[in-house]
Amino acid sequence: MRKLLCPQCKIAGLYVKNERKERLLVYVSDEGEVVPRNLEENMEGFDLTIVYLFGVFVEWLSKKTGEEVGMEGKLKISFIGDSHIAYWPFESYFPKWECYNYGVPGKGLDYVEMFHKDVSDSYVVVQLGTNDIYNLNTENMDVYVERYVKAVGAISSRGTYLFCIFPRNDFMDGTAVNCFIALLNGKIREKIKEETNVVYLDVFDKLLLNDKLNPDLTIDDLHLNGAGYRILVYTLRDLFLTDR
Repeated sequence: MRKLLCPQCKIAGLYVKNERKERLLVYVSDEGEVVPRNLEENMEGFDLTIVYLFGVFVEWLSKKTGEEVGMEGKLKISFIGDSHIAYWPFESYFPKWECYNYGVPGKGLDYVEMFHKDVSDSYVVVQLGTNDIYNLNTENMDVYVERYVKAVGAISSRGTYLFCIFPRNDFMDGTAVNCFIALLNGKIREKIKEETNVVYLDVFDKLLLNDKLNPDLTIDDLHLNGAGYRILVYTLRDLFLTDR
């Protein structure tokens, strides 16, 4: 299936809504058919005549204009976060994209809260949280989630994508910490969906094996290797490109 781009923003990943304002991520094929990103999801009750991009109404014109998959010029994307972002070799994975790396090893939520670079003319991808895990527990989790969602939602951009907090194995009990991260991710995902137009990218289960970070995807039980990064790459390409 060839996927069409939004004629205004050149992005394939769009949303439809139902009467309860719930969102469903979809693509539009070159035959004008609306298809859910996850083919197992049910589109019953969703209005397929209107699509949205980052919460903004977009009149779907691609079928009329004949615009298809592909990019005219370079897609500008700013990546913000910790070492997972800092060590990501964007030039190798996205040679046709104009990528800006604002990743800093060891940083956490404070970094994003104080982030003042002007990225308003680019799309933004955020990934952070693993360096904050040491200081979190069930008692302060909700306050952290509130700050987290506020900080990510405050980034001015053409559209913001948020990766989940990744699993890790450098604790004595990797299973316990990843159960905690899964709980934290669930709270962030729910609040992001309720309060922002940020697109949440959940790759947690894809990185997991037996409740731990898959050893085939990491160089040191924390940072990703090439195979791990490819999961992130495919996730982004699936959203930004119409034909892989």
